[in-house]
Amino acid sequence: MRHVLLALAFAYGLSLSAGPIAAQVSTLGKTAGPPIFASAEKAFDELGDYSVELGQVKILKQSPLHIQIKAEAEAATVRLSPTVMVEQTAEVLAYGLFRMFIHTKANEVTVTALPVLQTFSDKGSTEKVLKDKSVQVRMTRAQAEKIAREVIGVQNLDDLVVKELVGWGWSKQMQKTLGQRGSSVVDPAFLRVLGLQVNPPK
Repeated sequence: MRHVLLALAFAYGLSLSAGPIAAQVSTLGKTAGPPIFASAEKAFDELGDYSVELGQVKILKQSPLHIQIKAEAEAATVRLSPTVMVEQTAEVLAYGLFRMFIHTKANEVTVTALPVLQTFSDKGSTEKVLKDKSVQVRMTRAQAEKIAREVIGVQNLDDLVVKELVGWGWSKQMQKTLGQRGSSVVDPAFLRVLGLQVNPPK
């Protein structure tokens, strides 16, 4: 909403100084880019995909930014298909790295993906944290931009996300890379740049 108000104010200023209605219309027609937040905590809070309060994400260091995100998967599903944990790990690494570059001004980000097996029963749910299976990736903004262009196939980092009815989601290209759209598997090239195994041992 703040971006819309700023756009309106800017357009109004143009109409006062320049006069033509065309200037106002062209300004209002521009689509606002992804929001940039003052901190990683604010970004996670506003985006709402991973919760700091629920312990899904932790800010381990502010500068250079280091965050930890739980890669949660149902234990029964992982037993049937071990690749599910690799996919979840890739998802949280991608989110932590690329979303922080898109939604904050960080120039370097380290993300630790912490695999967590969840078991559900009539008595409730339990979690098993697999600390020995954690994966850590450090990346600079320049490296992220190169991966976006050469591996994912977009022009810039902002092209990795799209505005949805509520919040911001992955773009079609990023969904395909993560195996969420038109593909049942994560792009092997993307897994390699994250240092993940393409075919994990059973």
